[in-house]
Amino acid sequence: MFDKISFAVLVLMAFSRAGSSVAQDQPCTARTVMATVVDHDGNPVEGLQAADFRGEFRGKGVQVLSATLDTSPRRIVLLLDASGSIAASSVTWRAVKRIAEGMVRSVPPSNPVALMVFTDEIRSRVPFGQPRDYLTSRVAALGKPDEWLGKRPGRTALFDAIMEALAELRPTQPGDIIYLITDGGENASRHRPPEVKNALLTRGVRLFTLIVSGWLHPGSWTAPPRERQLYGERLREIAEVTGGCFFSLAPVDYSATEIMHDQPTSEERDSILRRAEHIYQQMGHYYRIEVKLPSAVDQPRGWKLEVVDERGKKRKGVELAYPRKLLPCDSGHRED
Repeated sequence: MFDKISFAVLVLMAFSRAGSSVAQDQPCTARTVMATVVDHDGNPVEGLQAADFRGEFRGKGVQVLSATLDTSPRRIVLLLDASGSIAASSVTWRAVKRIAEGMVRSVPPSNPVALMVFTDEIRSRVPFGQPRDYLTSRVAALGKPDEWLGKRPGRTALFDAIMEALAELRPTQPGDIIYLITDGGENASRHRPPEVKNALLTRGVRLFTLIVSGWLHPGSWTAPPRERQLYGERLREIAEVTGGCFFSLAPVDYSATEIMHDQPTSEERDSILRRAEHIYQQMGHYYRIEVKLPSAVDQPRGWKLEVVDERGKKRKGVELAYPRKLLPCDSGHRED
Protein backbone atom coordinates (compact mmCIF):
# COMPACT_ATOMS: atom_id res chain seq x y z
CA MET A 1 0.00 0.00 0.00
CA PHE A 2 1.39 3.34 -1.05
CA ASP A 3 0.96 5.24 2.22
CA LYS A 4 2.16 8.68 3.31
CA ILE A 5 5.35 7.27 4.82
CA SER A 6 6.35 5.59 1.56
CA PHE A 7 5.62 8.78 -0.33
CA ALA A 8 7.77 10.78 2.09
CA VAL A 9 10.65 8.33 1.69
CA LEU A 10 10.47 8.64 -2.10
CA VAL A 11 10.49 12.43 -1.87
CA LEU A 12 13.54 12.37 0.39
CA MET A 13 15.32 9.99 -1.98
CA ALA A 14 14.56 12.27 -4.92
CA PHE A 15 15.94 15.30 -3.10
CA SER A 16 18.98 13.26 -2.08
CA ARG A 17 19.70 12.34 -5.71
CA ALA A 18 19.15 15.91 -6.83
CA GLY A 19 21.47 17.19 -4.11
CA SER A 20 24.08 14.64 -5.10
CA SER A 21 23.82 15.73 -8.73
CA VAL A 22 24.22 19.39 -7.79
CA ALA A 23 27.24 18.50 -5.65
CA GLN A 24 28.81 16.70 -8.59
CA ASP A 25 28.03 19.41 -11.13
CA GLN A 26 28.98 22.36 -8.94
CA PRO A 27 32.78 21.83 -9.13
CA CYS A 28 32.50 21.35 -12.89
CA THR A 29 30.83 24.71 -13.40
CA ALA A 30 33.24 26.59 -11.12
CA ARG A 31 36.51 27.30 -12.93
CA THR A 32 39.60 29.40 -12.41
CA VAL A 33 41.30 30.64 -15.58
CA MET A 34 44.34 32.79 -16.25
CA ALA A 35 44.02 35.77 -18.55
CA THR A 36 46.58 38.32 -19.67
CA VAL A 37 45.45 41.83 -20.60
CA VAL A 38 47.82 44.22 -22.36
CA ASP A 39 47.51 47.40 -24.36
CA HIS A 40 48.62 47.68 -27.98
CA ASP A 41 52.16 48.46 -26.85
CA GLY A 42 52.35 45.22 -24.88
CA ASN A 43 52.13 46.88 -21.47
CA PRO A 44 50.06 45.06 -18.81
CA VAL A 45 46.69 46.60 -18.02
CA GLU A 46 46.24 46.71 -14.25
CA GLY A 47 43.37 47.61 -11.96
CA LEU A 48 40.70 45.44 -13.63
CA GLN A 49 37.97 43.86 -11.55
CA ALA A 50 35.33 41.18 -12.09
CA ALA A 51 32.91 43.71 -13.58
CA ASP A 52 35.46 44.48 -16.31
CA PHE A 53 35.17 40.97 -17.77
CA ARG A 54 32.32 39.29 -19.60
CA GLY A 55 32.08 35.64 -20.60
CA GLU A 56 29.86 33.38 -22.68
CA PHE A 57 29.59 29.60 -22.83
CA ARG A 58 27.27 27.76 -25.23
CA GLY A 59 25.29 30.91 -25.90
CA LYS A 60 24.72 31.76 -22.23
CA GLY A 61 26.37 34.25 -19.92
CA VAL A 62 29.24 33.25 -17.67
CA GLN A 63 29.23 34.68 -14.16
CA VAL A 64 32.59 36.30 -13.38
CA LEU A 65 33.02 35.99 -9.63
CA SER A 66 36.43 37.62 -9.15
CA ALA A 67 39.47 38.91 -11.02
CA THR A 68 42.78 39.21 -9.19
CA LEU A 69 46.05 40.38 -10.72
CA ASP A 70 48.64 37.70 -10.03
CA THR A 71 52.33 38.60 -10.31
CA SER A 72 53.62 35.72 -8.20
CA PRO A 73 56.70 33.83 -9.46
CA ARG A 74 56.14 31.34 -12.26
CA ARG A 75 58.33 28.69 -13.85
CA ILE A 76 59.46 29.05 -17.45
CA VAL A 77 60.99 26.45 -19.75
CA LEU A 78 63.00 28.26 -22.43
CA LEU A 79 62.87 26.01 -25.51
CA LEU A 80 65.32 26.86 -28.32
CA ASP A 81 65.23 25.43 -31.83
CA ALA A 82 68.74 24.68 -33.13
CA SER A 83 67.76 22.46 -36.07
CA GLY A 84 69.26 22.56 -39.53
CA SER A 85 66.85 25.18 -40.84
CA ILE A 86 68.10 27.61 -38.22
CA ALA A 87 71.73 26.47 -38.28
CA ALA A 88 71.84 27.23 -42.01
CA SER A 89 71.49 30.93 -41.27
CA SER A 90 73.96 32.58 -38.94
CA VAL A 91 71.67 35.62 -38.84
CA THR A 92 68.75 33.54 -37.58
CA TRP A 93 70.79 31.69 -34.96
CA ARG A 94 72.27 34.92 -33.66
CA ALA A 95 68.74 36.29 -33.36
CA VAL A 96 67.60 33.23 -31.40
CA LYS A 97 70.60 33.49 -29.11
CA ARG A 98 70.23 37.25 -28.49
CA ILE A 99 66.54 36.89 -27.70
CA ALA A 100 67.23 34.01 -25.33
CA GLU A 101 69.96 35.98 -23.57
CA GLY A 102 67.61 38.92 -23.19
CA MET A 103 64.87 36.74 -21.77
CA VAL A 104 67.15 35.17 -19.16
CA ARG A 105 68.39 38.60 -18.10
CA SER A 106 64.95 40.22 -18.07
CA VAL A 107 62.96 37.64 -16.10
CA PRO A 108 63.19 38.34 -12.35
CA PRO A 109 65.38 35.87 -10.43
CA SER A 110 62.32 34.78 -8.44
CA ASN A 111 61.00 33.08 -11.59
CA PRO A 112 62.74 29.71 -12.05
CA VAL A 113 63.96 29.15 -15.62
CA ALA A 114 65.00 25.89 -17.29
CA LEU A 115 66.68 25.64 -20.69
CA MET A 116 66.26 23.07 -23.47
CA VAL A 117 67.93 23.22 -26.88
CA PHE A 118 66.56 20.80 -29.46
CA THR A 119 66.85 19.50 -33.00
CA ASP A 120 65.39 16.02 -33.57
CA GLU A 121 65.94 15.46 -29.84
CA ILE A 122 66.95 17.48 -26.79
CA ARG A 123 70.64 18.34 -27.31
CA SER A 124 71.30 20.53 -24.28
CA ARG A 125 69.45 20.90 -21.00
CA VAL A 126 69.71 23.06 -17.88
CA PRO A 127 67.08 21.97 -15.32
CA PHE A 128 65.31 24.15 -12.79
CA GLY A 129 67.24 24.99 -9.68
CA GLN A 130 70.48 26.20 -11.26
CA PRO A 131 71.80 29.68 -10.32
CA ARG A 132 70.74 32.36 -12.77
CA ASP A 133 74.37 33.32 -13.45
CA TYR A 134 75.05 29.74 -14.53
CA LEU A 135 72.04 29.71 -16.84
CA THR A 136 73.06 33.04 -18.33
CA SER A 137 76.55 31.74 -19.04
CA ARG A 138 75.17 28.57 -20.65
CA VAL A 139 73.01 30.58 -23.02
CA ALA A 140 75.85 32.97 -23.83
CA ALA A 141 78.16 30.04 -24.53
CA LEU A 142 75.88 28.43 -27.11
CA GLY A 143 77.93 28.10 -30.25
CA LYS A 144 76.67 27.78 -33.79
CA PRO A 145 74.55 24.62 -34.03
CA ASP A 146 76.68 23.14 -36.80
CA GLU A 147 79.63 23.13 -34.39
CA TRP A 148 77.98 20.41 -32.32
CA LEU A 149 75.73 18.87 -34.96
CA GLY A 150 78.67 18.10 -37.23
CA LYS A 151 77.96 17.43 -40.88
CA ARG A 152 74.63 15.75 -40.14
CA PRO A 153 71.89 18.34 -40.66
CA GLY A 154 69.65 18.61 -37.65
CA ARG A 155 66.06 17.61 -38.28
CA THR A 156 63.27 19.24 -36.26
CA ALA A 157 61.10 17.42 -33.72
CA LEU A 158 59.23 20.53 -32.70
CA PHE A 159 56.16 18.95 -31.10
CA ASP A 160 58.23 16.29 -29.34
CA ALA A 161 60.31 19.09 -27.82
CA ILE A 162 57.20 20.80 -26.46
CA MET A 163 56.18 17.53 -24.81
CA GLU A 164 59.68 17.21 -23.30
CA ALA A 165 59.37 20.74 -21.93
CA LEU A 166 55.99 19.83 -20.47
CA ALA A 167 57.55 16.82 -18.74
CA GLU A 168 60.17 19.14 -17.22
CA LEU A 169 57.32 21.00 -15.51
CA ARG A 170 55.89 17.94 -13.72
CA PRO A 171 54.17 18.31 -11.39
CA THR A 172 52.76 21.42 -13.00
CA GLN A 173 51.95 24.57 -11.04
CA PRO A 174 49.62 27.51 -11.77
CA GLY A 175 51.28 29.95 -14.13
CA ASP A 176 53.74 27.48 -15.72
CA ILE A 177 55.02 28.59 -19.13
CA ILE A 178 56.85 27.12 -22.11
CA TYR A 179 58.59 29.80 -24.16
CA LEU A 180 59.43 28.43 -27.61
CA ILE A 181 61.75 30.24 -30.02
CA THR A 182 61.72 28.55 -33.42
CA ASP A 183 61.43 29.10 -37.15
CA GLY A 184 58.41 26.78 -37.16
CA GLY A 185 60.02 23.88 -39.02
CA GLU A 186 58.84 20.34 -38.28
CA ASN A 187 59.82 17.00 -39.86
CA ALA A 188 60.64 14.50 -37.11
CA SER A 189 58.03 14.49 -34.31
CA ARG A 190 56.17 11.43 -33.08
CA HIS A 191 53.62 13.58 -31.25
CA ARG A 192 50.97 15.36 -33.28
CA PRO A 193 49.61 18.90 -32.74
CA PRO A 194 46.21 17.84 -31.29
CA GLU A 195 47.97 15.65 -28.72
CA VAL A 196 50.29 18.49 -27.73
CA LYS A 197 47.41 20.96 -27.47
CA ASN A 198 45.35 18.65 -25.26
CA ALA A 199 48.33 17.88 -23.01
CA LEU A 200 49.01 21.58 -22.42
CA LEU A 201 45.34 22.31 -21.79
CA THR A 202 44.99 19.39 -19.39
CA ARG A 203 47.91 20.57 -17.28
CA GLY A 204 47.16 24.28 -17.54
CA VAL A 205 50.50 25.20 -19.13
CA ARG A 206 50.62 28.23 -21.44
CA LEU A 207 52.69 28.17 -24.63
CA PHE A 208 54.38 31.39 -25.77
CA THR A 209 55.83 31.12 -29.26
CA LEU A 210 58.21 33.47 -31.03
CA ILE A 211 58.73 32.67 -34.71
CA VAL A 212 61.98 33.83 -36.29
CA SER A 213 61.49 33.62 -40.02
CA GLY A 214 64.62 31.68 -40.80
CA TRP A 215 63.22 30.17 -44.00
CA LEU A 216 63.49 33.56 -45.68
CA HIS A 217 67.27 33.17 -45.72
CA PRO A 218 69.00 31.26 -48.53
CA GLY A 219 69.86 27.68 -47.65
CA SER A 220 67.55 27.42 -44.68
CA TRP A 221 64.34 25.46 -44.29
CA THR A 222 63.19 24.27 -47.72
CA ALA A 223 59.67 23.06 -46.94
CA PRO A 224 57.00 24.26 -49.38
CA PRO A 225 55.39 27.60 -48.47
CA ARG A 226 52.02 25.96 -47.73
CA GLU A 227 53.66 23.51 -45.31
CA ARG A 228 55.51 26.31 -43.54
CA GLN A 229 52.27 28.25 -43.22
CA LEU A 230 50.45 25.18 -41.90
CA TYR A 231 52.92 24.59 -39.07
CA GLY A 232 52.85 28.27 -38.21
CA GLU A 233 49.06 28.14 -38.01
CA ARG A 234 49.20 25.09 -35.74
CA LEU A 235 51.66 26.76 -33.39
CA ARG A 236 49.51 29.89 -33.32
CA GLU A 237 46.44 27.81 -32.50
CA ILE A 238 48.19 25.93 -29.68
CA ALA A 239 49.60 29.14 -28.20
CA GLU A 240 46.30 30.99 -28.30
CA VAL A 241 44.12 28.11 -27.13
CA THR A 242 46.32 27.58 -24.04
CA GLY A 243 46.19 31.25 -23.08
CA GLY A 244 49.69 32.02 -24.30
CA CYS A 245 50.69 34.24 -27.21
CA PHE A 246 52.16 33.92 -30.69
CA PHE A 247 54.60 36.42 -32.18
CA SER A 248 56.72 36.56 -35.29
CA LEU A 249 59.97 38.36 -35.98
CA ALA A 250 60.88 38.86 -39.62
CA PRO A 251 64.51 39.02 -40.79
CA VAL A 252 64.21 42.77 -41.28
CA ASP A 253 63.71 42.99 -37.52
CA TYR A 254 67.14 41.55 -36.86
CA SER A 255 69.20 42.89 -39.73
CA ALA A 256 72.94 42.38 -39.97
CA THR A 257 73.57 45.89 -38.70
CA GLU A 258 71.90 44.93 -35.42
CA ILE A 259 73.15 41.50 -34.46
CA MET A 260 75.76 40.14 -36.86
CA HIS A 261 78.61 41.61 -34.83
CA ASP A 262 80.38 39.34 -32.36
CA GLN A 263 80.41 42.21 -29.89
CA PRO A 264 77.21 44.22 -30.51
CA THR A 265 76.85 47.56 -28.84
CA SER A 266 74.29 48.00 -26.08
CA GLU A 267 72.14 50.03 -28.49
CA GLU A 268 72.17 47.23 -31.06
CA ARG A 269 71.30 44.61 -28.45
CA ASP A 270 68.53 46.74 -27.00
CA SER A 271 67.00 47.25 -30.44
CA ILE A 272 66.11 43.60 -30.85
CA LEU A 273 65.31 42.96 -27.20
CA ARG A 274 62.72 45.72 -27.18
CA ARG A 275 60.84 43.85 -29.91
CA ALA A 276 60.51 40.80 -27.69
CA GLU A 277 60.09 42.60 -24.37
CA HIS A 278 56.29 42.60 -24.41
CA ILE A 279 56.42 38.80 -24.43
CA TYR A 280 58.06 38.90 -21.00
CA GLN A 281 55.45 41.46 -19.90
CA GLN A 282 52.64 39.08 -20.80
CA MET A 283 54.37 36.19 -19.07
CA GLY A 284 54.75 38.09 -15.83
CA HIS A 285 51.28 39.56 -15.38
CA TYR A 286 48.00 37.71 -15.53
CA TYR A 287 44.61 37.86 -13.90
CA ARG A 288 43.37 34.87 -11.97
CA ILE A 289 39.68 34.89 -12.86
CA GLU A 290 37.09 32.79 -11.07
CA VAL A 291 33.98 32.05 -13.13
CA LYS A 292 30.79 30.04 -12.82
CA LEU A 293 29.63 28.42 -16.05
CA PRO A 294 25.93 28.14 -16.91
CA SER A 295 26.36 24.37 -17.41
CA ALA A 296 28.94 21.65 -16.98
CA VAL A 297 31.46 20.97 -19.75
CA ASP A 298 30.54 17.67 -21.41
CA GLN A 299 33.38 17.73 -23.96
CA PRO A 300 36.19 20.11 -24.94
CA ARG A 301 34.39 23.29 -25.90
CA GLY A 302 35.33 26.82 -26.83
CA TRP A 303 34.07 29.80 -24.89
CA LYS A 304 34.40 33.56 -24.99
CA LEU A 305 35.93 35.99 -22.53
CA GLU A 306 36.38 39.69 -23.19
CA VAL A 307 37.17 42.95 -21.44
CA VAL A 308 34.33 45.46 -21.39
CA ASP A 309 34.11 49.18 -20.67
CA GLU A 310 31.77 50.99 -18.28
CA ARG A 311 28.95 50.80 -20.87
CA GLY A 312 29.29 47.05 -21.18
CA LYS A 313 30.81 47.29 -24.66
CA LYS A 314 33.91 45.37 -25.68
CA ARG A 315 36.82 47.53 -24.61
CA LYS A 316 39.00 48.88 -27.38
CA GLY A 317 42.76 49.26 -27.21
CA VAL A 318 43.45 46.09 -25.21
CA GLU A 319 44.39 42.53 -26.12
CA LEU A 320 43.23 39.56 -24.08
CA ALA A 321 44.91 36.15 -23.95
CA TYR A 322 43.14 33.31 -22.12
CA PRO A 323 42.59 29.54 -22.52
CA ARG A 324 40.15 29.34 -25.42
CA LYS A 325 38.93 25.82 -24.65
CA LEU A 326 37.42 24.33 -21.51
CA LEU A 327 37.83 20.64 -20.73
CA PRO A 328 35.41 18.31 -18.91
CA CYS A 329 36.15 17.65 -15.27
CA ASP A 330 37.12 14.04 -15.91
CA SER A 331 39.92 15.21 -18.22
CA GLY A 332 41.22 17.77 -15.78
CA HIS A 333 44.65 18.17 -14.22
CA ARG A 334 46.57 14.90 -14.24
CA GLU A 335 50.24 14.04 -13.86
CA ASP A 336 50.56 10.68 -15.57
